[in-house]
Amino acid sequence: MNYIEKMQLKHRQENNVLTSADLLPIDEVLAKGTIFRKLYEPYKIIPKNPVPNSEQEKLMQEIQTYCIACIDMTLYLDVNPSDKDAIDLFNMIKDRKEESKKKYEQIYGPLSLKSETLKGIPWTWLISKWPWVGSED
Repeated sequence: MNYIEKMQLKHRQENNVLTSADLLPIDEVLAKGTIFRKLYEPYKIIPKNPVPNSEQEKLMQEIQTYCIACIDMTLYLDVNPSDKDAIDLFNMIKDRKEESKKKYEQIYGPLSLKSETLKGIPWTWLISKWPWVGSED
């Protein structure tokens, strides 16, 4: 059964109602790769939540977690466009993602060429360390 089929089955079983019992805690999303409890299929090796080594890594993991949750909620809403609670949850997650990105960019520099921090002088894209470059430790 593919992802969409699972979402449609979930929709039929629960009469278009998403509850907190259906969702994983936000701190498990990055390790498990989904926000939905019923869609998580365990790997051969039990995933562990990544442990950040710095405040920068912690912020980046927070952004990645919210990105995964936003994608999952978008897919859910494609199948259940009238679920008001899910729309509210999506908007809350999206707002938190944007807040985390803004905080990251204010401290560590731009995450993408769409960043508001690139509107100033000097051009900060080349000044700061790019987000995908690891620490020198």
